[in-house]
Amino acid sequence: MATANLPTSDPSTTTFPKSREEPKKSGGGPEAGLNWPRLYAHVCANTGWTWDYVRNHVDLPTLDALNAEWRQHPPVHHLVAAYLD
Repeated sequence: MATANLPTSDPSTTTFPKSREEPKKSGGGPEAGLNWPRLYAHVCANTGWTWDYVRNHVDLPTLDALNAEWRQHPPVHHLVAAYLD
């Protein structure tokens, strides 16, 4: 599966349900605003993959592709949470 045609976005701007705390931005380079543990947790929760697997196999282009897919087709636990809210 080629990722060249997928839209790109900044993973630090990923939207979360209202019940979660918004990511905090800090000064510095482009990665300064990224909260890596939160990104790992986001992928683990949506896929069931382990923390180590995500750390070793998911790069930013892959995360961008996953987030694009999840925006179009949210994981079931997000749909249930939105329904119960």
